[in-house]
Amino acid sequence: MPELTIIVPVYKVEKYIHQCVDSILNQTFQNFEVILVDDGSPDKSGAICNEYAKRDNRVKVIHQENAGLSAARNVGIKHARGKYVAFVDSDDYIAPNMYELLLKKLHECDADMVKCGYHEFIDEDITYTRKFVSTCVYDNTFSKEELLKFSMTDVLYMVVWNAVYTKNLADKVVYPDGLISEDNYASPMYLLESEKVAVISEPLYYYRQNPEGLSKKDVPFKKPLDVIFCYQMLYEKLCERGFKDGWTCDYLCKFISRRVYDVVKANNVKISIDNSLWKFVLANARWNRRLKLKIWHWLNRLEVI
Repeated sequence: MPELTIIVPVYKVEKYIHQCVDSILNQTFQNFEVILVDDGSPDKSGAICNEYAKRDNRVKVIHQENAGLSAARNVGIKHARGKYVAFVDSDDYIAPNMYELLLKKLHECDADMVKCGYHEFIDEDITYTRKFVSTCVYDNTFSKEELLKFSMTDVLYMVVWNAVYTKNLADKVVYPDGLISEDNYASPMYLLESEKVAVISEPLYYYRQNPEGLSKKDVPFKKPLDVIFCYQMLYEKLCERGFKDGWTCDYLCKFISRRVYDVVKANNVKISIDNSLWKFVLANARWNRRLKLKIWHWLNRLEVI
């Protein structure tokens, strides 16, 4: 049985997938399986996945109709056999010793998950580097509220691919099918379900700015409400766990109401939101934004369904 399962959702990345998969197969840590989930890619990505599976028995391929990044990750988790789980986006790549260092830290600390820093790049030029100030462990000396605040304020980075998780932890978090900006939901949920979180300072993941990928920076503008739905799901989960009166839920209330206002203000197309979200926004928006939202609703610019 492999110690680690690396899940790679694949969509329209024939230009980049070789660099991605090669960086995984050439890791200094070798006891792993790779699950390539071809999410109905219209290019040659699926065929390239099959070629890797033929050459290396650590590579498994799952082909499915296009359902999005969340669905691809959920399928990968379902089929994972490793004791630990990690994610890599198929147009990104990783440092040769990434999993060796992450697993070493995870074992040393007996943690549920471990995270590292990362580089952002365009073509081969690094545009931004994010790394933790120091190597440390967040355990029961920190409250869950503090961990969630660290995630929301980007101390722990609201992304999921710069980490290794225990399989037990990975099984507890289901990605929201059909939505983009899914890391905004999943990353805080991993922290909520963890007893101990470790970090190492080194940036070991290389995140490509690729507009054609499954989850890149310009995509949220195509589905502008998805990040709101992800945060609304997170808010509901936190309320169920007794965090309704804490800093995180207060932050989410303000963010959701402000984001709905910004989306309606910025888009020329008619925006539709469900009745429960409309009531939530009216209850939490500042009075001037609440008034403008009601006017936009009256002008038929915002539809409540």
